[in-house]
Amino acid sequence: MSNVQISYGGAIADDATAEAQRDSIRTAWALRAGQPFTQQAWDEAKTTALRSLTAKRFPTGNIEISRAEVDADRHEARLSVTYQSGPAYKFGPLVLNGIKRYDPDGARRIARLPSGQDYDQQKLLDAQQRLASSGYYDSVFLTLDTDSGNPLAAPVIAQLREAPLQKVVLGAGFTTDNGPRLSVDHIHNQVPLLGWRAVSRLSVDSDIKSLGTELNAIPDDHAGAGSRAPSSRASNRAATWSTAAGCAAGATSRATTSTAATSCSTTTRRTAASTRRPRPRP
Repeated sequence: MSNVQISYGGAIADDATAEAQRDSIRTAWALRAGQPFTQQAWDEAKTTALRSLTAKRFPTGNIEISRAEVDADRHEARLSVTYQSGPAYKFGPLVLNGIKRYDPDGARRIARLPSGQDYDQQKLLDAQQRLASSGYYDSVFLTLDTDSGNPLAAPVIAQLREAPLQKVVLGAGFTTDNGPRLSVDHIHNQVPLLGWRAVSRLSVDSDIKSLGTELNAIPDDHAGAGSRAPSSRASNRAATWSTAAGCAAGATSRATTSTAATSCSTTTRRTAASTRRPRPRP
């Protein structure tokens, strides 16, 4: 290969703030002068550069013109490609489809989509992952609506399939120390009055019997993953009552079982979101 020319059309061509992105695409170009030309390497180089273009700010970018001039007598190839960026996009509102039983505002707080900021594919995938791993949804798919007609506030469409309100998980196992073990987990995604998630677990083996309840609240608008539960007095009173009930159950078990130790563990924390990461359509 004797020469490679990369040029741009659309908003990216004259946007001073896009200079770093233009330079990054040129710097990362895989098929350089002096390397042998193959059709496969040419196609891969163009595709890789297009992914870099559409990953940030310009999701509708495409290859406008590409040309490979091969001189067989001189064993040379001259390549040129022009990328059409289209308009620069910013995240708009999160539009939720499939919400029936869970609070739409809670879904937005879990997703933490950076509305008003420049489109970034990784940020879209991060929001999708937070929703998918929150436990409230069995299926999550986020896409940027590039047909809305407003690139400066493009809606993000969330296709959701909600998880059941309650779920029971049974478990059985065996350990060399304590022999057979049985466990029952009950998950309630929306405790009445509180609106929090309660995860209760009963575990029994030959030596240890434990009963625990864990309460999780969705983060508020200003809290990150792992933040503590709300500090309002009403919410704290409700949490204390629920966890105390779990401890009372453990105390009863301890009173009736003289040879077995019983523990009761309770915690209150916020839900952190984070499964599979299907790629959104450009």
